[in-house]
Amino acid sequence: MSKFKKMTAVLLSVVMFVCCFTVQAVAYEEYEYKDYTCQVNYDGNITIRKYYGNDSKVVIPATIKGKKVTGIDTNSFANNDKIKSVTIPKNVTNISSGAFYKCKNLTTVSLPSTLESIHDLAFSGCTSLYNINLPANLCEIHSYAFSNCTSLKTITIPSKVESIGDYAFEGCTSLRTVNINYGLKKIGWRAFANCTSLKSVRIPESVTNIDSYALGYVEKDWRTTKVNGFKIYSCDNSVGKKYARENEFPLVIVPSTMKNIKISKTSTSVTFSWSRDEDAKGYIIEQYVGSKWKEIKKITNNKTTKYTVTGLKSNTKYKFRLKSYAMNGKNELYSYVTTYSVTTPKK
Repeated sequence: MSKFKKMTAVLLSVVMFVCCFTVQAVAYEEYEYKDYTCQVNYDGNITIRKYYGNDSKVVIPATIKGKKVTGIDTNSFANNDKIKSVTIPKNVTNISSGAFYKCKNLTTVSLPSTLESIHDLAFSGCTSLYNINLPANLCEIHSYAFSNCTSLKTITIPSKVESIGDYAFEGCTSLRTVNINYGLKKIGWRAFANCTSLKSVRIPESVTNIDSYALGYVEKDWRTTKVNGFKIYSCDNSVGKKYARENEFPLVIVPSTMKNIKISKTSTSVTFSWSRDEDAKGYIIEQYVGSKWKEIKKITNNKTTKYTVTGLKSNTKYKFRLKSYAMNGKNELYSYVTTYSVTTPKK
């Protein structure tokens, strides 16, 4: 090898070493900003490492020194007895393990639409937390995420969440309503154990796995028993039905999501067709009109599997949703809704 090539190789090695050192330095750079310890990530964004303030109402900044705040780190607000409300800014995608662990006076949390993951123990032991709206883009709820939130009364699981972790809502003794959207696949071990106020849950047919003691069980004095009066709503041939049967819980059969929906259209009409549901009494077609959903047709038998919406304008976008229904006594039980956006063709 020539001296020139050797020198070039040495210089390249030095440059690569300096570049690597610089990247590492940026990746682990920390500094104080007001009441926060901040970390600069590899992507140049900020993770909140620690909060030292005494405010009861905390609004986490969206940017710090021109950099976006995208993460809340492990135990960053844990055991803070002063915080009563917290607003997490847009662009935050991750709330790490134990971030708000045992913030016992925390009552309300505002989560951003960008949030994707809530990790282990993130809000565990927040005994005053009574309401939290999980954003539509949330994908992950990890183990113990909301365990022992004893004031929490209702929770809605977004459709992008595929798995609810083990013990995720264990010990939420005031929890009365759990709304699970279609899309969930797994409910973890004891995910809703010791939820003594929870008397029923509807399980969508998208769920393929329910771990032992996930629903309807309470542990007291080292003995596991059933929640008094607990029952399950689910469609036929579903894992929800199987869980109810195997654990001997009362089961209410609800109609399944409408299947094999096909759409045809003209410049002034849209026709929907679907497969018959033996468990349904009939079907409902709704249209989004004037900023709200309006029922445009209720079919009161399950044999009719086709309907045409007429009187539409050409080259215009419309929104429709379809659902089947069944009767439980005098009450109507609905399937999960299927929504469609349809644009009529030009004349």
